[in-house]
Amino acid sequence: MIANVTIITLVLFLVIAFTLLERLRFLAPYRKVILAAHQEVIVGYLLLLFFNIFGILFMVYRQFFFKDTGKKLKQLEKQLDSEATDLITELDRDR
Repeated sequence: MIANVTIITLVLFLVIAFTLLERLRFLAPYRKVILAAHQEVIVGYLLLLFFNIFGILFMVYRQFFFKDTGKKLKQLEKQLDSEATDLITELDRDR
């Protein structure tokens, strides 16, 4: 789940970054001056943007893809409780 969200976040982050690079092309001659003065702030905001996108996508992913998790776990627990004797006898046979 985290791997899927990370990949989607990375793709979305790159789309945003390339869009910004395209729109801010007129600042290219001043790149060295801007980076020398504001590099830490720019990196900080980019990290903040990445983690915010990750958090939003993680929340959406959990909301849509884990709807019935509680019900499924209850059903699994009931099945394990009812089949506990079968499981014990199978484990005894393996010895």
